[in-house]
Amino acid sequence: MQHTFGYARVSATDQNLATQIEDLTRAGCTRIFQEKVSGTRTRSLALDELLAAVREGDVVVNRLARLGRTTVHTIQLVEEFKRQAKKSGVGHPLTGAASSA
Repeated sequence: MQHTFGYARVSATDQNLATQIEDLTRAGCTRIFQEKVSGTRTRSLALDELLAAVREGDVVVNRLARLGRTTVHTIQLVEEFKRQAKKSGVGHPLTGAASSA
């Protein structure tokens, strides 16, 4: 069964996730991982849950900047998604394209 996952994050507790969640829902996400946590924190429980859940289908991110704390961290996460896709033998988790071994 194919899943489309979303990840929504805001950096401050007084910020609202509603716009990101609406966008991800419109994009067809079947499950949205969300949290209110500073981008400076090294641990992200919702992001860890997302990484553990990715087996097949697409990962949808409302804004790529919301994914990682820094550009380097975002690139590392994209590489982790690629590894997960190769390990499970499914398409690229960001694009759905077939993985190359």
